[in-house]
Parts: sequence; C-alpha cells; structure tokens
Amino acid sequence: MSAALAASDRAALRQFMADRFNMADLTEICFDLSLDVEEFPRATKSQFCQELIGYFERKGNLACLLVEILKRRADDAMGRLLGRIGGCEARKKVQLILSNDVVVKPEIKAALAQLLGVSLDEVAIMGKVTGSTRLLVGLPGPAADRLLALEVSLLAGKYRVISVQSYATLSPLQQIEWRRVVGRASSGGIGRGGAGSAPPPSRPPYTGGPGGDDSAGDGHGGRGCLGWLLLLVVGVVVGGGLLWGVINRLGIRLTPTPTPDTGLVRPTQARPTPPPPVATPTPTLLPRRPTPTNAPPPPTDVPLAVKASAAPDPVCYGECGNRPTRVTVRAEVQGADSPKDIQAVTLEYRYRSTSPNLPAGAWRKAAMQPAAGSGVYTVVVDVGREAYPDLRGTQGVFEFQVVALDSSGQVAQSKTDTVRVEYLIG
Repeated sequence: MSAALAASDRAALRQFMADRFNMADLTEICFDLSLDVEEFPRATKSQFCQELIGYFERKGNLACLLVEILKRRADDAMGRLLGRIGGCEARKKVQLILSNDVVVKPEIKAALAQLLGVSLDEVAIMGKVTGSTRLLVGLPGPAADRLLALEVSLLAGKYRVISVQSYATLSPLQQIEWRRVVGRASSGGIGRGGAGSAPPPSRPPYTGGPGGDDSAGDGHGGRGCLGWLLLLVVGVVVGGGLLWGVINRLGIRLTPTPTPDTGLVRPTQARPTPPPPVATPTPTLLPRRPTPTNAPPPPTDVPLAVKASAAPDPVCYGECGNRPTRVTVRAEVQGADSPKDIQAVTLEYRYRSTSPNLPAGAWRKAAMQPAAGSGVYTVVVDVGREAYPDLRGTQGVFEFQVVALDSSGQVAQSKTDTVRVEYLIG
C-alpha cells in the first residue's frame, strides 16, 4: 500500500503530468495500468490528471502510477516521491472470449466483481471485439490470478465463457491489436466520412436551353442546339445517298410528269442518261493495335521486416564513473513504400538478472523516433537509472525487441537480442 500524499506533492504531481504528457500519453498510461479510460472524466487534461491521482490514492496504490510516469519521463523529483510512498501492487489484464455476440458491459462488471470479491470500480472492461466476443478486462493482481485459476464457464447466468487468458501470455501481435482496439474506442475522434465530415457539394440544376446561357448550367445550351443541327444535316446526307443507291439497283427511271400538248412544236431535247450504278465497297474492320505505354509494372507487395541492434555492449549501472550507462537501440524497417506509411515503431525491453533467485523484470515500452536515413529509427534508454529495481545489484542483460506497424495494419517484429549489464561499486 502506498502512503498518502501531502497536498504540495499532489499539486506537484498533477502539474508534472499536465505539463509533460498529452491526452494520448495519458490514455496509454491508463492502458498499461489496466484501467478503462472511459470511466475517468477528462474534459480537460488537468481534470484527467486529477482523476487518475485521486483513483490511485483511494486504492492506496499511487506508486503504480508513478512507476508508469517515470518509465516515460525520467525526473529526479518524481523518483524521490516514489521512494517515499512505497511499493506498487500492479493491476493485470485478462482476455475473456465469450460465445455471445451482444454483451452488456455493466452485467459483466457486476458478475466479475461478485465472483472475485472486489469492488465494482476495481473491474475495468477496457475493450471489446465483436464476433465471437473478446473482452479485455483490467483487475487487481490477486483478483486476476484468481480468475485465471478458476474454471469459469458462465457469467451473469447467460454469458458462456469459452476461454480465459492472461494478457501477458498473448503474442506481441495480439497485444498490439488490443492496444489499437482500445485506442480507437477511447479516441472519441471523427474519422473520414463520419459525423462532422462536410458533404460533397451538390451539382447545380441544368438551366440551359437552346440558345440559353451556358454559364447557368453545365454548358448544354447553345452548344447542344448546334450539335443537334449538325446531326440532322449528316442524317439527311447519308439518307439521301442510301436512297439513291436503292433506286439505281432497282432500275427505276425517274421521268418528268408529261405536260398536255398545246399544238406548239417544241425542240427535241435529249434525255439525260443516268450514270451506271457504282458498287460501294464494304469496309473491313481491323482490330486496333494496342498503343504501347511506358506504364510501370504493378507494385509487388513486400512484407514488412525489422532488424534491430543496440550499442554499446556492455553498459553499466551503480557507481560507473566514465563507463557508459545508456544504450542506443537502432531499428531498420524494410518493406514500407515510404516512411509516411509507418504508423509506429516501438521498443519492448526488460532487465533480466543472471541470478536464478531474481525473476525477470516486466516488459517496458518506448516509442522510437525517425533518424537519418529512410526507414531508420532510434531510441536511447538510460540503463544506469532504470536497472537497479529489477537487477538489485546483480549482473544481468538488457533484453529487447522492436515491433513496427504500418498504415495497412501489417505488423513486424525483430528478433529478440540482449546487451550485457554490469553492476559496479566504487
């Protein structure tokens, strides 16, 4: 249990969080602390910080909040505050798979609270995926362990439980997918084509007519009339030619209408002989040759790949003098069409002692930033400041891997590698 905060410490912590974190950072902290961000008022960032601090103070577990803060923003004052208030009893995440397509969130919360003997506000339904419904539930550590040990088959009398699995045992790809699902649900933003998107401008009605003003409509006024007139002339010419050909083929002679004899002698006039019919050749349609183009070949999908390395090796913690205490992790992301296609590159790491009596530390995360060179990302980790709580003065390793996510949802993970960590005194 963490000790209570003095009013000045509480104000300093709230100000530190408001100054050093944005809303997305605070939402990610809630995820890593196994909380449902939707249950915290957050009209402003200051209110969000105050609500988080108040929740962990009421639960006597403020050290857990400080641990997550210091993982992201190292600070001497916050480190001293963590040393004064005691240890952290971490919350845990559990994935439930139910057979029901429709899930009522309050019913699941109440059923889990009653089953595990915890208060309702300690059960957090963090995210939900429809289909064969998957739920991500946040619980106090002991309650999560009890749920994993129980053989639960039914909740609230109607929700059939297919499986219960610890979030920590899910694959890295499944963990990333849960982080995306919870992030989308809590963002509250309006996506493309959603509410708030401007409708496409409507097309103005056609108001042009024969001889009308083209600018009022789509330009079908005078130009439309001229087109019809041209079509009529072509029709008359073509029709006349066809009629003349038919008359010639049938041998019909066109004679003038005889006029009555008036007794006057008229000069004999030679009757014109019509020209012989001319055979009209039938045109032969030949297939058009395709026009050669210089279009590039269609793109080939290249799978996303990540290569990671770290230096120097070894690094030091304790009283290191001039020995290096920081490690730089470098990742090369390959397969993306451009750097803009990469959505996130994340370093996952932990400290593991060579002593069999010490368990490996919890996995930590750090966002990697683009560096010089296309597809290259780096991050620096202060091993000298972080390693002692996990290694406790023993020799160990800095174990790490890098996970990349692109805009199409493709995820790639590097091989796990290590850097030696040495403890020095004096």
